[in-house]
Amino acid sequence: MPGKLKILLGMYGVNLILGIVQAVTADGSWVGVGITALIAGLLFKGNNVVRIIVMVFAVIGLIFGALGLLGLGAILALGAGEAIIPLISVVWSLIVNIFALFALTRPDVKAHFAPQDAGAAPPAAG
Repeated sequence: MPGKLKILLGMYGVNLILGIVQAVTADGSWVGVGITALIAGLLFKGNNVVRIIVMVFAVIGLIFGALGLLGLGAILALGAGEAIIPLISVVWSLIVNIFALFALTRPDVKAHFAPQDAGAAPPAAG
């Protein structure tokens, strides 16, 4: 498994932990936790369809993250200090989405998700 994919799975692990904390403490939704776990599991398994879906949603997440960053920047400019936690959340999601697009488009990661012949050796880790 390529190192970039391991880092991305670690980021999804952090998202999973944050989702669990939010679901427990803020009476949040467990649906997001389940979806994050499913996506991480299928990426770990090497499902190429999920790789493509994650890239599409990463682009959508970048667009909405940029809009959220602009809105939160305006709120912070007005002196509302309670917007710090949402700001950190938006910045983290932007980091994850940018890294997901970077990692999932690299040749070594793409090779990891390529369909394997029954007798072929898996791609070398790099």
